[in-house]
Amino acid sequence: MFSSVRSALVTALFLLSVQPIVMGVPLGDETKPPAINQPANQLAAADQLYRSGKFADAETSYRALLKTGAKLVPA
Repeated sequence: MFSSVRSALVTALFLLSVQPIVMGVPLGDETKPPAINQPANQLAAADQLYRSGKFADAETSYRALLKTGAKLVPA
């Protein structure tokens, strides 16, 4: 009985240690925020500049976004 419990515990601990590697996350990088929404955040910042009347700054932000992704339609 103890060997099956020990075996299950070892298996669970192994799976927990392997999970980040299997999911494509290198160990030690779990705390970094994902960079997926970075253009969305930059677009929101550019929109805020535009709404506040800072048109030259907004234009600079929109142009920078278009350089990173020329097909970014909202920019």
